[in-house]
Amino acid sequence: MYTDRKLDKATGKQLAMMVAVAFPEMTPAKAMMLIEMMIEEGFTEQRARDAVRHVIKTHTAWGKEPALGSFLSFDQRVKLVTARELSSLQFEGKAQWDDYAIVRIEGVSACRSAGTKPVLFARIADIEQYGLTRRETKPHGQDWPD
Repeated sequence: MYTDRKLDKATGKQLAMMVAVAFPEMTPAKAMMLIEMMIEEGFTEQRARDAVRHVIKTHTAWGKEPALGSFLSFDQRVKLVTARELSSLQFEGKAQWDDYAIVRIEGVSACRSAGTKPVLFARIADIEQYGLTRRETKPHGQDWPD
C-alpha cells in the first residue's frame, strides 16, 4: 500500500542515524547495512520510517540490539472486510457502519469497475492513518464515478 518514493541513500542515512541513537549497541556500520537491505527489499521512504519508529516503540529488550529482521519484516496491515462481514460485525456489536468506508485497492473501486471482486471496506481511522484511497461518494441521481 505504500506508494511514495523508494528509499534512497540520503534518507537512509538519516534513518540509520535515528537507529544508532535509539540503539547505541548497534554500530553505525550495521545500521547502514540495515538501510542497504531495506533498499534491496524495495522499501519506500515512508515504510522505512514506519519500520524504524515501530521497532523503536516496541523493542522491549533495551540494552540489547534488535534483530535486523525486526525492521525488515515490518509491514502495516489493514483489515479489509466485505459488506457481509461488516454486517455480521455490526450484528455482533463489534463494529458500526459509520466507522467504515469503501476503499479502492490497486485503483479499482468497489462498484462497476470491480468486476467480480467483492466490495471491500476498511475502518475510516485506518484509511486516514495509512493514506488509503476511498471510493468517491455517489452524486445524487448519477452513476458511480469511476
